[in-house]
Amino acid sequence: MSSFMVGDMVNFLINEEDKQNILEEEIYKLIFDKCKNVNQFCFHTTREICSYPNAKNFFSNLNNLKLSFEKDPRFLTSSVKLQSLELNNDFGNCNVNWKYWESCLDKASFPDLQYLVTSFLPSGIERLIIEKSGTNILQIEIRFPHNEFEDYPDQNNQLIVAISKKCPYLKKLTINIDPTNLIEINRIFCNCTQLEKINFTADVYDPKVDVVSIRKVVDPNGDELLRIISNVSPKTIRKFSFGYKWNFTLEGLESFFESWKCKKRFPIKFEGYWEIGSTWTNKHDELVAKYKDEGIITIPIKKIK
Repeated sequence: MSSFMVGDMVNFLINEEDKQNILEEEIYKLIFDKCKNVNQFCFHTTREICSYPNAKNFFSNLNNLKLSFEKDPRFLTSSVKLQSLELNNDFGNCNVNWKYWESCLDKASFPDLQYLVTSFLPSGIERLIIEKSGTNILQIEIRFPHNEFEDYPDQNNQLIVAISKKCPYLKKLTINIDPTNLIEINRIFCNCTQLEKINFTADVYDPKVDVVSIRKVVDPNGDELLRIISNVSPKTIRKFSFGYKWNFTLEGLESFFESWKCKKRFPIKFEGYWEIGSTWTNKHDELVAKYKDEGIITIPIKKIK
C-alpha cells in the first residue's frame, strides 16, 4: 500500500482541490481504522498522517516501510516489527532537523530489521538505526552519503564500527568510505563473515570547489583497498563493486589478482564505475581482460564515458 495509490484514487474521483484534501484525509483515516493486516507501506505525502487516529497501531504492524524525510519521525518509535526500512532524502535537503530525528531514533527499536536502504542521509542517522536493530540485518545499501558535514570522517568511522558490531549475518553491503577510514574496513571483514557482495564508493574532497570545508585532502587508495580485500575478506565474497574515485595502480591491481589466484579463491565478480578523469587506463582494461580469461574474475569492468 502506498500514498501514491491514495493520491491517484482521490484525483480520479474528484477534481476540486479543497474536496480532494478532505477525501484524502478521510481515506487515510479509514485505512488506519479498518486495514489491520497491512505489512508494507510507501509513505510519500506532505500530510501529517502520523497524528491521525489509529496511525500508531497501523505503523506498529508494518514489516516494510519506505518514506522520505519530510515527515515527523515519532511514529518510528512504534514501528518495532519492521523487517525492511528505506529512508530517502533524495533532494539532499539540508534543512531537516537531524537532532530531532536522532532523539526519536534513540527511543526506537528495530529487532527484526533485515534490509536497510538510505540515500542522502548523515552517517549518524544510519548508525543509530543499525545500533537500534537486532543482529539480523542481511543487506545494507547506503547511497549518496550526506557528507558535507565537517565531522563526516568521524561519523563515517562510527558507522563502519556499528556495522561491524551489529551485523554478523550481513550478506550485501553498499557504503561510502572516507579515505581516512580505509583501515577500518578490516573490522567489517573480520566480524561480518558471511558477506557475499560489497560495493565501496569514495569521494575526493576538492578544496577549490568546497572552499568552506577544512577537511584535509586524502585520495582514495585503491591499492590498499585491494590489499585489505585480498588478505582479510571472508571466503564467502563473490562480488566486488567499486566506484567514483578509487585509484588503482597497475602493480596494485595485478598483485590483487595474483593473490586471489594463488589463494584459489572463488572467481570474483569485479565491477567498477569511473567518472571521467579517473586514473583508469587501457592498460588496466588489458590487465582485467587477462585475468578474466584465466577465470580469476567473471565480468568485465565498465567505464562511464
